[in-house]
Amino acid sequence: MRWSQWMSERARATEGREGAARVQERAEMEPETRETEEPEGGQPEAAESVDWVALADALQELYAAETPARCIQSALAAAAEHLGASFLLVLLLDQEERSLTAAHLAEIDHMRVSKVIAALDQDPAELVLPVDGERARILRSDGPTVTGDFRALFAGAISAEQCEEAQRVLHIRTVISLPLAARGRRLGIASLWYRRPSPGLKPARKLVEHLALALWTHQAEDRARQYGNIDPETWVFNRRYLFEAGRRELYRARKHERPLSLAVLDLVDIGRFEEEYGPTLAAKVLRSVAVRLAGAASPIDVVARYEDGRFVVLLPETDRAGAEEQVTRLIEELGEDPDLLPVKDGPEMRIAAAVASFPEDGASLEALIRSAKGSLPQPEDKGESQEQAAGGVTA
Repeated sequence: MRWSQWMSERARATEGREGAARVQERAEMEPETRETEEPEGGQPEAAESVDWVALADALQELYAAETPARCIQSALAAAAEHLGASFLLVLLLDQEERSLTAAHLAEIDHMRVSKVIAALDQDPAELVLPVDGERARILRSDGPTVTGDFRALFAGAISAEQCEEAQRVLHIRTVISLPLAARGRRLGIASLWYRRPSPGLKPARKLVEHLALALWTHQAEDRARQYGNIDPETWVFNRRYLFEAGRRELYRARKHERPLSLAVLDLVDIGRFEEEYGPTLAAKVLRSVAVRLAGAASPIDVVARYEDGRFVVLLPETDRAGAEEQVTRLIEELGEDPDLLPVKDGPEMRIAAAVASFPEDGASLEALIRSAKGSLPQPEDKGESQEQAAGGVTA
């Protein structure tokens, strides 16, 4: 995901939450009987009375749900109570948008889910359904598809005979399937199963519309949290995440009396390199160094960009001797890497590093970083040895 796209999604994610506040206002304007609609594969629906205010209250629960699974569970409850639906099946697209899954059902504790699993003799949460055939058509459609059964939804995964038997056991007479779409993005398919003929289409569309927006909001917030911890230029953690992780590790080290160290690494010549070769190649150098640092770090280490050409490596469970040994090895590996710089026969890129350990060098992350930065070579000392750099390591 491009950084600009993420920023846009992060700003728009809050709009989904605002949707809940508008539900009540819209509901009061809805008529008690609905206009006639012509769905695909079905006849115009019959007029039906709906308590729109009660439905609006139920729709607000979708936006208040803490997880997508809880959101879908709230939608299932609303479909049963206010739409008279026997079941709501939600199939969500995977990241590659090549298959649909109902894995979230494993997190939903609802009697209706148990009944469907028993009737199908198959847990839908375990199914991975390719986007093809009728599923692809529903996903790309702009309106509801009304049929008398749900065989097409499970084609290739559950036999037609088993679907027919399940439909008989569950007394399903009408299936309304709609695409889950919000903000121009297709999220999956929502399928409402009814025990009566000609159920209302407008309440179904209203429920699915808000379910899609609530799910989109969850996905956007998840992406915001994921990419909000990443520095867009170097692809390692950013300064904000460094301080979050640092505070957690300091608390753990203090509580359990465990060692904790960090290293500050400084690309001494990055400013001169940028002046000579431009910001694009300088950014490639930063990313190249960051990726190699992250690749060499252990699973519990945290590699983060601190500022400009400076990185911090947080080293839990590591004392000063271990930190100095690890950083020396990292510096040597970077210095011997022939592909570190994007230009051949260019200027050397010196990397200086210094370590600090808790508690001897500081009791907070800020104090530890300040201590390590104080041990880095000063401008007039750059290029000197580790001993001459007061604890720094220079390659």
